[in-house]
Amino acid sequence: MEPLTWTGTLGGVLNPIFFTATAVFLVAVLAQIVLSVVTGGAQAQGDMFVATKGPADYAGMIVKWSFGVIVATILAYLIGGILVPGIEAKGIIGAISSRLLPVWIALVVVFAASIIFKRRLGLYGKLFDSPIGMIGFGMVMFWVFTGIFAAMDLIVTHDALTQVSGMKNKVPGTPLSGAEGADYPYYLLGGDNLARDVFSRMIYGAWEVLKIAPFATIFAFMVGITLGLPAGYYGGKLDTFLSFLANLVLAFPVILLFYLLVTPEIVLTGIPIYMAGVLFLFPIIFLTILFNSRFF
Repeated sequence: MEPLTWTGTLGGVLNPIFFTATAVFLVAVLAQIVLSVVTGGAQAQGDMFVATKGPADYAGMIVKWSFGVIVATILAYLIGGILVPGIEAKGIIGAISSRLLPVWIALVVVFAASIIFKRRLGLYGKLFDSPIGMIGFGMVMFWVFTGIFAAMDLIVTHDALTQVSGMKNKVPGTPLSGAEGADYPYYLLGGDNLARDVFSRMIYGAWEVLKIAPFATIFAFMVGITLGLPAGYYGGKLDTFLSFLANLVLAFPVILLFYLLVTPEIVLTGIPIYMAGVLFLFPIIFLTILFNSRFF
């Protein structure tokens, strides 16, 4: 089998449109910036400044229209990839879009219901009065639904831990070496340095993050309240010390800290165990304060 192309049969029609619109968009953005600096947006008539349409405004219109064409083309890639039959015809983008069909359906249902009933949904409903709010919500829910459907094995194409001989560091769209009838015939996003499917690992990773992130957020919430309450109540040196400690932790690279904590030399000192013991106290203190403030 031949490797998949990124856009499949749709590329013959959509690729020229996409690249042309992208080029026009970039040129128009640059022209708008330059013309805005050179010409300005208003002309003086006596003691009054009258806003008139100039070259920069027309460049801005081109920016909007070209950006709209880019978005429409991307949607055409995704929707066309679902509708076109055959993996080879879909291409990599279309095949991925097809695998993510449950996610698209879930997003459409959630957005449709939320927009229809947004006046009854309080603060959550106000998200859908803002384009930025809807975009942010859509990005978050995309990965939430991806993680949920990954746990149901509705999206992944291969086992995330399975190593396939001959697939090490392969490029996206590489045919699966030794594929049998029930196997998905391609590594859509290629293989990693251990010959595992990158696409499936990314999808499974969303589920792992979905399992861990809420607990990490809750724990951070507990630590923040436990340290923030006395700092805000007493102030003074305690507030200064805790603020300095918080800034020190934020300034230290987290990834480097994790690497240091798992090195054998650091493990032998017992520092990770002591840190875990200290961190374990925060939920206890938080729940004690919460219980005391509620019932006593």
